[in-house]
Amino acid sequence: MVPEKFFRALREYDVPEILRTPLTTLYLKAKGIADGLSEVVANDEELQQQLSLEAATPGELLKQLLAPPMTEAIDAAVYQLAQLAVLTEESPKSKVTVLGRLALMLPLDIKLCRLVWLGCHFGCPAEAVVMAAACSTASPFANPSRLGFQDPDEFTQHLADTAEAWRFFDAGHFSEPIALFRLFLGWLRRLKLTPVRSGTTKRW
Repeated sequence: MVPEKFFRALREYDVPEILRTPLTTLYLKAKGIADGLSEVVANDEELQQQLSLEAATPGELLKQLLAPPMTEAIDAAVYQLAQLAVLTEESPKSKVTVLGRLALMLPLDIKLCRLVWLGCHFGCPAEAVVMAAACSTASPFANPSRLGFQDPDEFTQHLADTAEAWRFFDAGHFSEPIALFRLFLGWLRRLKLTPVRSGTTKRW
């Protein structure tokens, strides 16, 4: 049961997931499909008509969706992918770079894939993978909500404890990825010092 005012303010339908997915990731996946599809439909007009494709391009594929994104949004995604060096140029005919192929294989945001890629280039792939994985999950630090506390002083104390934990692991770098990486290293050290007990598991 909810208040009538709240109920009347609800949308008739949820926003389609396709419109909630980062368009850069969606465009890159469509690009991967289009590259293979273009070779199939290149000289087959009948197949093009069956697929309702004027050309096997990512934009044409995205237009086949039930809730297709706007052309301006697609152009913006292409521009962003070119700026991130995922595509060779800002064009539907551009090629997918090595970074782009990596992004197609990893279940990460494109910027985090770039972090892994740069880590490999600079000789620290393990560190980059840990930071990318940590940034792609929920924060391991407590995130207290005012709704969960009746005593304002207790809520303030929990906020202070969380801020102090962040400050300790950040160690003056002012970087969330580095703080998470240092936390991971602390967890590894503790894991090595903790005796193994039967029937217990230790999770990050």
